[in-house]
Amino acid sequence: MVDVKLDDRMAFEAWVQAGTLEKASKLLAGKGSYNVNTGQDWHPGSIRQASNRFILNNVAEAREVFKQQGSIMNEKQWEVRLLKAACKVFSRKNFMLWGSDNPWALQYPLIVNRRFPGLAEVLKDNVSS
Repeated sequence: MVDVKLDDRMAFEAWVQAGTLEKASKLLAGKGSYNVNTGQDWHPGSIRQASNRFILNNVAEAREVFKQQGSIMNEKQWEVRLLKAACKVFSRKNFMLWGSDNPWALQYPLIVNRRFPGLAEVLKDNVSS
């Protein structure tokens, strides 16, 4: 199998199975999935980005997988995990859309503002209006 684009689910599952991004890269290569543009294994950053997209698009399923793997994240830790993934995946504009659907994210203005300076206040104002 030759992939032009790294499949989000496949990346997430490889990362969960392997335990590290580097091992996930080797696992995917062993399955014949690699970056056809470079001819190299998938870069760990690509696997992280694809996995974050999977988590954001499949929140309940990803949460269940983490629980099955023995994760003891409480609800706040899970929210922070989601928020950090959203900050990495979304542009400012798309984060604003996501943030309006996830007002709990406003509980973590330092995380939001680290990636998007001043955005936490903008989102707070939009929710208040």
